[in-house]
Amino acid sequence: MLNLCFLAFLFGTTFAGEVCYTDLGCFDNAPPFLDLQDRPLSLLPSSREDINTTFLLNTPTNPNESGQQLVSNQDLTTISSSNFDSNLPTKFIIHGYLEVGDLGWMTDMSSAMLSQGSYNVFRVSWDLKPGNDHYAKMSSNARIVGAEIALLIDQLLTYAPAGSTASDASSYHLIGRGIGSHVAGYAGERHNPKLGRISALDPAGPYFENCDVIVRLDHTDAEFVDVIHADTNLIRTMGMGMHQATGHADFYPNGGHDQPACPSRILSILFIEGTIYEGGVQYVLCDHEKAHEMYIESITSGCNSWLPYCDNNLDNYVDGITGYYDAANAMPMGFHADKSYMISETQYFQPYVTRTVDEKDEPHCKSQYRAKVYFDDPRDADEAHGDLYIRYGNDAGLWTEKIHMANTGENAYEPGLSYYVTGAGNSFAEPLTRIEFSWEYDGDWYNPISWDIFRNPDVYVSRIEVDSLDVRQSSAFCSTVSDGLVRSNKHDVIFLPC
Repeated sequence: MLNLCFLAFLFGTTFAGEVCYTDLGCFDNAPPFLDLQDRPLSLLPSSREDINTTFLLNTPTNPNESGQQLVSNQDLTTISSSNFDSNLPTKFIIHGYLEVGDLGWMTDMSSAMLSQGSYNVFRVSWDLKPGNDHYAKMSSNARIVGAEIALLIDQLLTYAPAGSTASDASSYHLIGRGIGSHVAGYAGERHNPKLGRISALDPAGPYFENCDVIVRLDHTDAEFVDVIHADTNLIRTMGMGMHQATGHADFYPNGGHDQPACPSRILSILFIEGTIYEGGVQYVLCDHEKAHEMYIESITSGCNSWLPYCDNNLDNYVDGITGYYDAANAMPMGFHADKSYMISETQYFQPYVTRTVDEKDEPHCKSQYRAKVYFDDPRDADEAHGDLYIRYGNDAGLWTEKIHMANTGENAYEPGLSYYVTGAGNSFAEPLTRIEFSWEYDGDWYNPISWDIFRNPDVYVSRIEVDSLDVRQSSAFCSTVSDGLVRSNKHDVIFLPC
């Protein structure tokens, strides 16, 4: 390890230097951009010409990809001759590693925003010329791209008439994926007054996690920074994203890793996606790509999933072990997160966690429920080792599907104790007025005595308290069975308001 660090140090310092551009400033590869532990290979950025940052504009006048207009931050006439509208807010969509600006997800996001409102939408593209396409180099080139975006925004602020929307820095919103999240940070840190918002979609972890705030996205880079963490596993297990909280609101869907509908084992996908190569790519990128899929869905679906603030172990909340629901601090994940945000020094680095789908791929956005289940302790009560299910309903006869409320893994539900469980289901007309509860016993496969052909344990549940997070409703329900008996795999029990 010492030899590797020494070689990294030699490589970084031997090629230390600086490049400068008249309208962008200077860029070096000295610390903090050189860090022996988290950023051992620090390269100077490529030239502006090689990086070739381009801006593709769509507006309500030209909403389709076929009508996109090329705008340059080095030729102001391209702004005046475009459909840029100074009376509209402006969005920038920024791609990440090994991508370009005409990717399907970027055009899908642009189309989604323009279908819901009136905006100037720029898609930012930067080149993958040979020599620019390895990760350390793209991490360095991201600084140039951020500076190019900042330069264009400066010109738009100057171009826009005084008092117009585009003359106000708070009307600019940058949306980046992967390394593009840090590009947005580099652009934002150059502006005072601050830009209005940065949305980071699974910001890249390698070469950024735990680095100095100058190197990575940080909550000081805009008035409001919201982050979706979708692939936070360690890089050695193919995780691409950053686990570190870095915004005003950091969202960790499904705990921030191992997204539903993504393969958990590489052999399960290698021969399904056409070729071994395609299967391998899908295995590595699936969790990472869920961030932008969820964000796009949040624009158009109208889903209003209000998420609980959780200041302890994120996986524990997803597993239903602990965590708490704080209605005052809840906010929806995705495009509409800023609708409920109030700037406060106490709101930095708040992690939020939610659940999405369990098995099906779409839609990702679901109504969020948390239940506290009270297990009674009569003399013949059994330990419940299995899965809990709840359907939620109202007086109009509308019900959700039967929702698997996440259990605690190997832990059993013991008589006399209460447990939090969480789940997500299809939306329906609330408020809740009834629930249907059931459970399925799950014995240990390695212990034949525990198999359900030998034992059929009973549990007793008399009370369930439910937080319906979408509408911020908390309700208590009591069993319609006098003794609270719930038989395994046998029947559903109706609970009504206590």
